[in-house]
Amino acid sequence: QYVETAEIYTGGQSNIGFFRRIAQWIDGTILVAGESPNLDAYSYESGTFSLIASISCEVAVLGISVDSDGNIFVADADQGIKVFNFDGTDFGLITSTTESLTATNVSVSPEGLVLAPNFEGGLNIFEFDGSILEHVTLWEATRPFFEAQADMNGLIYAAFIDSSQEFGGIEVLQMDGNVPSRMAEDTLSVPSYSIALGGPDTVYTANGMGGMFAWRLVHTNHIDTGMQGRPLSFKLYQNYPNPFNPSTTIRYGLPEETNVSLVIYDVRGQVVQTIASDHQSAGWYNVVWNGQTSDGRTISTGIYFARLVAGDYSQVIKTLYLK
Repeated sequence: QYVETAEIYTGGQSNIGFFRRIAQWIDGTILVAGESPNLDAYSYESGTFSLIASISCEVAVLGISVDSDGNIFVADADQGIKVFNFDGTDFGLITSTTESLTATNVSVSPEGLVLAPNFEGGLNIFEFDGSILEHVTLWEATRPFFEAQADMNGLIYAAFIDSSQEFGGIEVLQMDGNVPSRMAEDTLSVPSYSIALGGPDTVYTANGMGGMFAWRLVHTNHIDTGMQGRPLSFKLYQNYPNPFNPSTTIRYGLPEETNVSLVIYDVRGQVVQTIASDHQSAGWYNVVWNGQTSDGRTISTGIYFARLVAGDYSQVIKTLYLK
């Protein structure tokens, strides 16, 4: 709805650079990047922008995002994702993606997942522990994703176009832990290049043909909960719920076919239940432990450990059973 009484004040310099992307750091510093391969930081006061710091990203930047700790994530089409710190006066490179991938943009979810849509089709998802970017999974799609944003409910909204760039739309992914699945999608007769979150279940997309659209997610009971992302590494996730009673779900991912053992132990190191012990294909797995021992007895309140062994990979998680 157009508001006739609204005004926009334009102040400050307008000729300080050709910028494509803009973001705000946690103290209000303005981060910009564009035609040059630099990430720049500016202050703004009394109608004037002042350059604080600049660092070369080697190639043109296609996206900037800042997490709650002030880490700066930069996307480019040739080298993937770079992570910088900023102390208010200078930038420092923390890490970058080691594998070759393209990134049309970057954003950070409320849970801290780093989302990087790509030209080839799909969405790369990373975890960042403060020093290392770990590639968690690749959501594979048949069309280029241009931007993705995640809400507080674990939903990811992605703007996409088709390979001919004649139409586009929005795809909604549901996150369960670090595993995405397709929840809904819709298409338009124009490409969708950018996306912004609105109110509950409402998002907005902008296109390159003179318009923007508002979308509302209509919840149904027909949700595809199949885990369609391809595991890129062995991974054992924390069980949920935790604490639990009477049962809990344990999720793990296998990037390749291998022998798998998933065993529950008590605090004395004794076997409580063998959940899996067989040869399994690559993919995502959800297994449910019903809180019982191998002979069918309900376990006592306390701490238990689940150990996954898959090929040379071994990982343990701790869980709590409460009566």
